[in-house]
Parts: sequence; structure tokens; C-alpha cells
Amino acid sequence: MSPLTKALVVLVTILSVLELGMFVAYSSKHTQLNDKLKTAQSQLGAAQAKAAATQAEISAVQAKQAETFADLNAQISKLTSDLNAAITAQRSAESQILAEKARNEKTEQAIARLTAAAQQDAVLREALIGELKTSRSNEVDLRTKNVQLTDSVNELTSTSDSLDRKVRWFAEELAEANSKVDALRILLAANNVADTTAVAAAPQTTKPDTQIAGAITQVDNTTATTLVAVNVGANDGVAKGMEFMVHRGDMYLGKLVIESVDANASAGRMVLSKGSVQASDAVVAGPY
Repeated sequence: MSPLTKALVVLVTILSVLELGMFVAYSSKHTQLNDKLKTAQSQLGAAQAKAAATQAEISAVQAKQAETFADLNAQISKLTSDLNAAITAQRSAESQILAEKARNEKTEQAIARLTAAAQQDAVLREALIGELKTSRSNEVDLRTKNVQLTDSVNELTSTSDSLDRKVRWFAEELAEANSKVDALRILLAANNVADTTAVAAAPQTTKPDTQIAGAITQVDNTTATTLVAVNVGANDGVAKGMEFMVHRGDMYLGKLVIESVDANASAGRMVLSKGSVQASDAVVAGPY
């Protein structure tokens, strides 16, 4: 065998070894990529299943809240009707009291005139006195009835106010649930598993056992997140992480999460904002 032939044989052998090494490396890389793709697809499927389950739970909550709203509205309508009837009865009683007072005044004037007369008939006088006693008795009864009606009106008004607060609380909870639904829809659209983990890691908030009410004293909109100071603090039961509902009259503006607490004041950031807040807006935490 000539030297040239030997050189060609050696060259072919080297090329075969190099090609085999490249094929083995390519096969290993291809297998790793396939494993990563299967892992990503599995994670994506799990995230989509979790989002679908959460959507179903939220839909059930929304249906239950809608039913509760209907019941509360029916109760409010009945209480409003009862309240109007009680007010009408109270006004009628007041009119009767005024009429009895007028009659009493006339009777007393008649008695005074008869007493001054020397020839007053005793029988007529006794009859007038009896009528006066009856009128006064009727007046006392009407006054008692008026007090009872006033108590009933106050009780119905208090119950109506309580139901109004419950309706507003359910509306706020529904608004929060809708915001979570929107966030999940954005998450599904992006097909991003990391974002799902971020949402699950959101900080926990707390609510007091008793109601805490205050007002906003200062608002800072110079950053991406609205910062708010309020006039209630640790002496009022406020704690870090506590969640306040923000209102202006009957309008719900969003939620405030407390991040810093002093003795008589605290500060935090707005979350789930439904409108711009300003000083003097009311804040409430705890049960309604």
C-alpha cells in the first residue's frame, strides 16, 4: 500500500470519528430540548387547568352574590313599604293629638266660663268634666301610640341602613372578584406560568374584628402607586397589612392596604382602585 493510500485511509478514519462525535452531541441536545418542551407543555396545561377551576369557583360566587342581592333588594323594598306605612300612621296620630289638644283647650275654656258663672248647672258641669277626662285619656293613649310608632320607625330605619351597608359590601366584594377574573383572563391570554406563581405569592391582608372608620388626610400621586395617609392608627386598632374600603358618599373608590402605622395615623397604598381618591374620603375596615 502506497503512502498516499495510507494517508487517505487515515484521513477517512478521522473524518468518520469526527462525524460520529457530532451525531452523538446532536442526538443528546435534541433529547434535552424535547424533555424541556414536554415539561413546559405540562406546566402550561396545569396552569390552564388551575385557571379554569378558579374561573368556575368565581362564577359560582357571582351567582350566589346575585341571588343574595335579589333577596336583599326584596327585604329593602318591604322595609321601605313598612317604614312609609309607619310614618303615615305616625303623622295621623300627631294630627289626632293636635285635634285632642284643641278640644281640650276648648273644654277648659268652657269650664272656666261656667265656673265663673254663679248660676252654673251642676249636672252640665259634671258632664263637661267627664268629657275633659275622656279627652285627656285619649290624648295619653295617642301619645303612647305615637311613642311606639316612633320607636318602630327608628328600628326600621336602622334595619334599612344595615341592609344598605350589606348591599354595598357585597358590591365591593363582587368588584374585587371581577378584578381577579380580569387578571386570570390576561394570564391565560399570555400563557405565562411564572405570572401565575406571582399572583399566588401576593401579600396577605387582614381585617379587624370590629369596625374601624376614619378619613383620608393626604394623597400622593407622584408615584405609579397612589399613597394615602389616614387619621386612624394603632390606638384605634389599625395594624400593618389591614385592608380598608374607600368611599366618597355611596361611591366605592377602591381598597387601601396599610403599610405603616403610628399611634394616631397610618399610611398605605391603593389597590383595586375604581376612581381617584382625595382628602376627606371615608375609609372603613372590618364588619359593616
